[in-house]
Amino acid sequence: MRRTIWALFLAGLLLQLLFVVRVWRAWPGYPEMPGSSIASDGVEFRALMESFLVDPRPMPSWKKSGTGTDIPGCLLPFLLAGPAMVTHDVRASVLVVVLFHVAAGLLLLSTVRRAFGDRFAAVYLVVFWLSPWRLFHSGFVWEPNLLILPAAAHLWGCWVSRESPRPLASFVIGATIVLTFQIHLSGIFLIFLTVLLLWRKVLKVSWPAFLAGGALGSLPMLPAVLAQFQGSPLNLASDSGLPGRGFVLVLPVFRAVLFWLRLGAPDVGRMQVQNCVSCTAAARDSGLADAVWCFFYRLGGWLASASVVVSAGATVWWFRRSRAPDRPEPERWLAAYTWTALPALMLAAGLAPITLQTWHVVIAAPVACLPVAAGISAGWPFERKWLRVAVVLFLLLRLPIAGLQAFDFNAFCLVPAPLARALQD
Repeated sequence: MRRTIWALFLAGLLLQLLFVVRVWRAWPGYPEMPGSSIASDGVEFRALMESFLVDPRPMPSWKKSGTGTDIPGCLLPFLLAGPAMVTHDVRASVLVVVLFHVAAGLLLLSTVRRAFGDRFAAVYLVVFWLSPWRLFHSGFVWEPNLLILPAAAHLWGCWVSRESPRPLASFVIGATIVLTFQIHLSGIFLIFLTVLLLWRKVLKVSWPAFLAGGALGSLPMLPAVLAQFQGSPLNLASDSGLPGRGFVLVLPVFRAVLFWLRLGAPDVGRMQVQNCVSCTAAARDSGLADAVWCFFYRLGGWLASASVVVSAGATVWWFRRSRAPDRPEPERWLAAYTWTALPALMLAAGLAPITLQTWHVVIAAPVACLPVAAGISAGWPFERKWLRVAVVLFLLLRLPIAGLQAFDFNAFCLVPAPLARALQD
């Protein structure tokens, strides 16, 4: 089983490097890319990094969020600048993303193996580590792509502190929730999750260590504090709406539940025809090869969407099982952590001034995959043959979906200028 575990981890790493190579190759074409969120952020990050390398200094805020809010602190540029300074190539900043994902994967693997054993760890690696959702967000520089490591650190710290306060875990949790918010504003999910865990007494912290971690994590925000006193405050208001908008409209909160189920499935939400290079080329030239690849891309999207049924079924089945009073302690903790994380995500969606999008929930992927892996691991081998086949296909579907995205999603392709204009139109 250990060989299987490390083979799965290596497979996930190799797939991640495939996305890195594809983006590295496509990066020079970003200025001609259509105005999708990925391409436009790639252009913006390149410009910001080039500017920072010329004048590397602490700033109150380095980048704005998609809603026009200043992301506080100077953590992001210093976090990403190291590889670029060494190689004199801004594309090298993606190495930070790679290292974050590898560190997160090892930390999560160590935690779930100790808590639930090797079989659970193997299933969890397939569900999460080979997930197209993770792989899509592992190969290029974007703030949400850095959030896997904070999420993993939080899960580890909470597992270690489930019975009694642990100073090191408390320090890590305190630093993590403050630092994550300086990477991407969806870091508020970890803040809500921590508060709810403390309220439910699922998490026990050493308050001196917790506060020390929070204080250390606040240091990159000193330039923002100084700017406030100097009369140059950050813009913390959103261009898109008022806080609490999600509770009024209801839909964003409902979307949080749907995203939760999709995070454990191969459905990454990035299989739209308008982002597919082959589909655009087929519509322009009617080439047979492009038409065939477009068909497979669309088929992959349909199958990925349908696979959410399996994710939902495994999640609900395991939830009902975990409520039994004779469940072992690790399962009871997993149920408590998981079913605190979902309300935390719903709370974040309800309070956000914008409607929840795919990249806003990347931070919840490690915990959302836990109940799916638990359901499959606990129920395997299923009595009904059709159910065994459905679960195997559900797990294997991750590989072709990831491959289709790596080779046909526009942000990972070096697209000729005429075709890029067609994608933009």
